[in-house]
Amino acid sequence: MNRIYQGRVAKVELLGARSDASEQVNIDILWQHHVLFQDAVNYYLIAIAALASDLERPAGKLRERMAEAWEPFERTSRKFDGLHRSLLRIHCPGISEKSSMEDGFKAVLAGNLAEPKVLQLAVDLLLFKVSGDAAIQQGGRAYWPRFCNPKARPTWDYSTENLQSSSSKDKLTQSIHQELNEAQRANLANELQLSWMVKLQPDSFFNAEESKKRLEAAVNYFIKALAAPDKRQTQFLEKFPEALEELKKLLRTVKNLDSLSIPKNRGGGGNVQSRTFSTLLFKYFPSAMTQSLLALHLAKPKAAKVITDADRFAGMGDDPIKLARGDRGYVFPAFTSFPIWGAANHGDISWIEFDIAAFKEALKTVNQFRLKTDDRLKQRRKYEAAIAYMEGEVKKWEDPEVMENDEPPGQLKGDPRREIVRQLLKDRWIENEMTEGIEYAESPRAIGRRALRGWDDLIEKWNKKIKPGEIFSEEAYQELNSILVKFQTDHRDDMGDVNLYETLIKNKNYWCLWRKPNAEQRKEREKHNWSDHILKDYRLFLEYHEEIERLKEAIRFTPADAKESRRLFMFSDLTGKSKHEHRTAQPEPESKTQGVKVSVAITTASGEWKEQRVCLGYTAPRLLRDRLRQTEGEETLTSAVWEQPMMEALGWGENCTQDISSCAVSLMPDLDRNGERRFLLNFPVSLESPVSDEQKQRAKRWKNQFNGNKDTNIHLHWPATMDKKYHDNGWWKCSAPFSFLSADLGTRACASWAQFEVSPGNPQENERLIGSAEGRAWKARMKFQGQFRLSGEDAKVLEKGRWISEPYGEKGRKADLTETAQAREMAKVLGFSDDDILWEQKHFPEQNYLLLIAFRRCQGKLARYHRWLRFLRNSKKKTDIFKELSKLLTESEINPASKLPSAWSDWIKRRADGPLCADLEHKILQLQEILQREVTELSNRIVPLRGRRWEWVKRADEKKLDFTANRTRQHK
Repeated sequence: MNRIYQGRVAKVELLGARSDASEQVNIDILWQHHVLFQDAVNYYLIAIAALASDLERPAGKLRERMAEAWEPFERTSRKFDGLHRSLLRIHCPGISEKSSMEDGFKAVLAGNLAEPKVLQLAVDLLLFKVSGDAAIQQGGRAYWPRFCNPKARPTWDYSTENLQSSSSKDKLTQSIHQELNEAQRANLANELQLSWMVKLQPDSFFNAEESKKRLEAAVNYFIKALAAPDKRQTQFLEKFPEALEELKKLLRTVKNLDSLSIPKNRGGGGNVQSRTFSTLLFKYFPSAMTQSLLALHLAKPKAAKVITDADRFAGMGDDPIKLARGDRGYVFPAFTSFPIWGAANHGDISWIEFDIAAFKEALKTVNQFRLKTDDRLKQRRKYEAAIAYMEGEVKKWEDPEVMENDEPPGQLKGDPRREIVRQLLKDRWIENEMTEGIEYAESPRAIGRRALRGWDDLIEKWNKKIKPGEIFSEEAYQELNSILVKFQTDHRDDMGDVNLYETLIKNKNYWCLWRKPNAEQRKEREKHNWSDHILKDYRLFLEYHEEIERLKEAIRFTPADAKESRRLFMFSDLTGKSKHEHRTAQPEPESKTQGVKVSVAITTASGEWKEQRVCLGYTAPRLLRDRLRQTEGEETLTSAVWEQPMMEALGWGENCTQDISSCAVSLMPDLDRNGERRFLLNFPVSLESPVSDEQKQRAKRWKNQFNGNKDTNIHLHWPATMDKKYHDNGWWKCSAPFSFLSADLGTRACASWAQFEVSPGNPQENERLIGSAEGRAWKARMKFQGQFRLSGEDAKVLEKGRWISEPYGEKGRKADLTETAQAREMAKVLGFSDDDILWEQKHFPEQNYLLLIAFRRCQGKLARYHRWLRFLRNSKKKTDIFKELSKLLTESEINPASKLPSAWSDWIKRRADGPLCADLEHKILQLQEILQREVTELSNRIVPLRGRRWEWVKRADEKKLDFTANRTRQHK
């Protein structure tokens, strides 16, 4: 079980050369370290992107997106420093206040003479080798020296020597599993090089005496292994029963060998050791036995790839990273080799562990960018497949949005109504055009979900009124319009676009878009799989096209930023002298602090950065609560007692000890609600959960009793599905009843559950036979059932020993008098005139829901006023607007929602556009002011912010107003 505990740094002590020497300093040195680390991450991000020249590759796409983050920018009300300032702060050579993003790329690669193709291959190789969090954690440390450390002497993945070894290994793989005669075996052993099987240390060999000991170690390794053989070694011994005796004879032979020189290989686990030793045995003592021993550690040959990684990355004749380093020995400088670290040159690296930590964080950002880009491409392919289905190009439908129980849409290919829908959209755009000179483009907005609210119910009423085969007439239109007006009155707050609905019944060409088909039309639609809901399906078609265009856009890049996008510094990832060390309890119990020794970057008196060991004293109440840390008495970190209060009550904690001596720790600076800095430490802890004796017995009974895995339908084994050799441990051998819980996740409630009891015997009333095992029947019966309810679902809570419904259930909490008065006043200001609403009886969420309705109505009124004002100023559309307003005057008697200001009646009758436009301008300004003010109050009611309030502020680019959240000090 993994859990993250958190502590807060209370003090920082500088540690001197002597472990007992310390000096307390200002805690803000941690902020300086934090900011420097963000700059280091940004530097490595720029360096990685600078290598890219192919904009279709992941690094190239990242390079494109980085340009928008070069200068300070704002995103979702958060202000970022940008990459430029990071390079300025570290005094990167070649960077000035006027430098561009391209200047930044050139600056980090200054002096690198490699061709763009080589640099591209180098970054491709890096991202290929370190894709994924685990690979970055391991590979980041291995690949940073290849790019930045001129003193590094790595084993290159695709060097000429390694490629030759790879080719030779393929030959060895082909030969070692074949039957060879003595001469063939001797020739193969003579050619064999240890580098074919394992990586070697460059130009490093054992001397003659050490080589003999190396061979003796190889022989003894297999003597010990074959004494307790595994499955494969047992098969080997069946083929060579005298193998152990032969190996013991080899020990005597080794002592007589002269002039041995065995190369040193790089370290590794047991697999590396066994491959090394089996290779040495076959090379120096070729025989059928040692050949078979080596074959155990070399997989049988597989079909060759058409294009191998070597073909791609070694196309330049050598490892691309090695070529990109050039004669100077590095691709781009290490961050801690800049003058701000007091370095004389780029070969003088001050703090390698800091560089590796920043490099790995940069790789995580690149990897996330790549993964999101790949996910976006996969999602786009799904939408493209959906479009292909609707166009009749493929037969299989796969919902790109994975909606459960969703019927596939109809196909559009050849459907004559398709062009009619397109004409409808164009007519609606022309009718509602708000900006002149804009080219028409199909959009789903005109027939969007909001526009089609109530559609199914409305067309059902229309189709009941109009008989099949009835043709368009003015009388029929009036009857349909009466239904529409009545429907609008009944659905004032959940009505779609009335103008759209009126157009569909007023124009006879559009009747086919909502009328039920006759028998002949039904047959034709079924034949071609055409839609029964053409407007909804065509809207879906257009939405899919829009989504495809959105998914074509590149992922946004976010640089490291000390405040808004921090990268955590993992103290526990550092090694060597920088390794963290947890301090045990000190003889100062009154301090109530724990400590951890770590390395941070600080500035010297001359302004240069350096590594400094410090001890961070921190408070961590939950660590103390759970007994993992102590502030007094003897503290043993390797066997800390984990005892939470509940565990203590159950008596489980005493036997539950944890080793937290090497617990990971990371720095997470933060701002509190007052904007003050605080420095938190994260402690991810892997805990072993306590297990009771009853749980152990239960686990023993059910071990290996289930068939399937987590990705399939897991079910209980029965004799027919379990291998017979395991039947003695089958669950059915125990006649004790057992129970299980079944849960079904829901949408209206969290989940429904039922507890069943299973026992041996024939089923009785309300019981069910579930199977038989070895002549014994097993039955099940339901014992209990109920629902899991989350807070807000009328969940049951325990109060004074009784289970009662939670006080704030589905309706939420009750509003107080102040909130009720505020709601009534807001509704009045927004023009919400439903006088029959008893605000005092409404719960707080219900009041907010009604206020949202009032706000939407006010928004709708503002939109209508804008439209009328624009069209009244258009000589071509002025007449149509007066007709529309005249109609609203008439309808206002039966539909109060269409009521207009009383002063407008005379102006509309006289067609007096002058005073009407002037009044519209005045009312538009009034509504804008009301909406801007009320939206902040409404937001602070519905989505309150901790320590902040919503404000209506102007965007930083000053192009338009934007509703955004600003930090404001919370007054007590």
